[in-house]
Amino acid sequence: RAGPIAPDAAGRAARMIQKLRLDAPVFNEDHADPTLATLDGLLAFENASAEPHDPAGPKPPADATLRFSLRLAAWLIDRHRPSADGAAFELSTAINAATPALRRWRRALCLTNLDRDAIRRMFDLLNRALSWSELRCAQRKRLLASPRWEQAFVLLHALGWDARLRRLAERIAEDAPELETDGIGIQPAPLLNGNDLIDSGLKPSPRFKSLLDEAYDLQLEGKLYTRAQARQWLAEQR
Repeated sequence: RAGPIAPDAAGRAARMIQKLRLDAPVFNEDHADPTLATLDGLLAFENASAEPHDPAGPKPPADATLRFSLRLAAWLIDRHRPSADGAAFELSTAINAATPALRRWRRALCLTNLDRDAIRRMFDLLNRALSWSELRCAQRKRLLASPRWEQAFVLLHALGWDARLRRLAERIAEDAPELETDGIGIQPAPLLNGNDLIDSGLKPSPRFKSLLDEAYDLQLEGKLYTRAQARQWLAEQR
């Protein structure tokens, strides 16, 4: 962790740990030597990013710590996908298996809270992205505006060895520009805040969050454009 690890070196290190059967004692889990399709895809993407590419496309993080977390996330997925011959790959299943393993890896590799939280966040966003076609406009915008989405999207591209996930990444890449440039954007300043709810006569309660979330969703979907409209909507909720 003294400095950035070159993509080629990261791939070699992962393979060496597995080939030498060091993974079992290091990670406290059964030995496994899976094909590192996701990690390889990520490292190839990092190498390709040094060449001219689509400026609107996903880019590997410039921060070395985030690159490290992204590589670990890819390796975790590779090590915890189904190993049986002919078994269908389900990303959600791999993530569910990799999530508890992350706790062991944190201890084994002395990961920081930042490393752990970044990987957890990427896994959560990937799980949400799997339902992209069923998400409302507001839910899609919230996903695109989420912290770590850019890293999760890079990881989704690295998972392009799976045809379904490659199509999903392409679909999101097609839909995102329209959501970002619809005149509202994916992360506008909220029209309402907690003070507005108090000024309307409401007392602070757990209902505040649900009201603010609903108002923001309506704003993201273009159903509330002005503070006056938002205040009128709020008055109707009492």
